[in-house]
Amino acid sequence: MNLVLSFLVAVHSSLDLFLSSCASSPPHLYLLLPECDCSGRSDECVFDMDQYRGTGSGGRCLNCRDNTDGPHCERCKEDHYRSSPEDVCLPCNCNINGSVTQQCDQTGSCVCKEGVTGEKCDTCTPGFHSLGLGGCRRSEGQ
Repeated sequence: MNLVLSFLVAVHSSLDLFLSSCASSPPHLYLLLPECDCSGRSDECVFDMDQYRGTGSGGRCLNCRDNTDGPHCERCKEDHYRSSPEDVCLPCNCNINGSVTQQCDQTGSCVCKEGVTGEKCDTCTPGFHSLGLGGCRRSEGQ
């Protein structure tokens, strides 16, 4: 469901807007922006001119819930995942010693270093032992 937020935005005269008929008024043009799509994960939104220039959409959401991020709360925060856009983003919890990165895929599985296995990269594979800072060490004679 789209969250519809109405808010006023002051667009400063530095935008090269020429308001000759409004010479006596302040150098601002007030616009009513009718909608800010926060993917149902925020109730706060501000106008972002840089985003507007780059995308044509100036509404940027604030304080995204459910571990989401992005201008429209449309993606998971770093080191979080979800299976579908409707789901809450969950922490990846990749093992810092056994995983290549702390980011996982959309199922929560982490990318493991050589000799390490498990969804969170927390177990040594056969022929390896002692999970530590560099991953698992190769067993003697392997």
